[in-house]
Amino acid sequence: MYKFLILSISILSLSCTSNRLFYSIKDHDRGRTYNLLRENPELLNTRDIRGNTPLHYAILADDEELIAKFIRDGKDINARNNIGFAAVHYAAETQNLFALELLKKAGASFDVLGDPGFSPLSIAIFNNAIYAVKFLVEKAKMSPNGMAREVEVPLVLAIQLNNLEIARYLIESGVSTDAKSNKGITPFFVAAGKDDIPFLEYLMSKGFPIDVPSTQGYTALNYSILLGKFQISDFLLEKQANPNLANYRGLNSVLIACMGGSLPILENVVRHGGKLSSVDKEGKTALHYAAFNGNEDLIKFLLNKGADKLAKDASNRTPYNIAEERGNTNILPLLKI
Repeated sequence: MYKFLILSISILSLSCTSNRLFYSIKDHDRGRTYNLLRENPELLNTRDIRGNTPLHYAILADDEELIAKFIRDGKDINARNNIGFAAVHYAAETQNLFALELLKKAGASFDVLGDPGFSPLSIAIFNNAIYAVKFLVEKAKMSPNGMAREVEVPLVLAIQLNNLEIARYLIESGVSTDAKSNKGITPFFVAAGKDDIPFLEYLMSKGFPIDVPSTQGYTALNYSILLGKFQISDFLLEKQANPNLANYRGLNSVLIACMGGSLPILENVVRHGGKLSSVDKEGKTALHYAAFNGNEDLIKFLLNKGADKLAKDASNRTPYNIAEERGNTNILPLLKI
């Protein structure tokens, strides 16, 4: 996950005078700040070694008087530091609504990306700054769907960070139900890993699809089973999630449950239509995956359901061969032909 150190700006500068200016702002020494600016008005547009301006410092110091002065008198309110962060990013991170309002009135650009692709909206989401999020969407008119080349779709980011109040706000603000992350992951997929059934129900009530796969072919159901989440997978199955949709390797809910070694999940998947005859793209059956896992109860369940001990994968291995390779000696008698 991304980590920001905006608040720990290093006060390093090529100029001792500008260095003193940054310290005076940071230390809330307004008198000294004004004296330095009277001596050299050009300091208003100086930068520290990281590219931060006096306006950046004033926002982080939450000094409304200096914020107003620097926005009014500075040359470039859109100035960006060495990693592409502008004053609007800092105001969004610290939820400084005063600064955001003045920046908007002064014509600051809000559709700007800092490295590695964070907009002011995503910065606010990252910091769970709900009021900044509302300002950016409602007043600055930033799209709740995010910007092109943004590091992450705002809604997906909010759910990943478990900032569900923000997630609900974005949805109510008109986020597309077709929203996907840059890796093709849907909000529903991310939510399936959060143990929050009421939020999944909320997403469904807003029209978010349950079975849309990621770019690797994983559905929300597959993902919940991969994580061993019985309650979530049961909820999704009850809501008609398809247990036979497979990922790029041909792994569906049955095979993933066997790989994870959870008999209760497997039994539940089968009750909801999961096919025990499933085979992945390498020819591995449910019994192959159970043999890999070594769960004796899982092996017995599959054999009682008619699993074929003679089945061979693309490498000509039977379930017995795989169990032997893995050192799962406890199940070898069950798989012996």
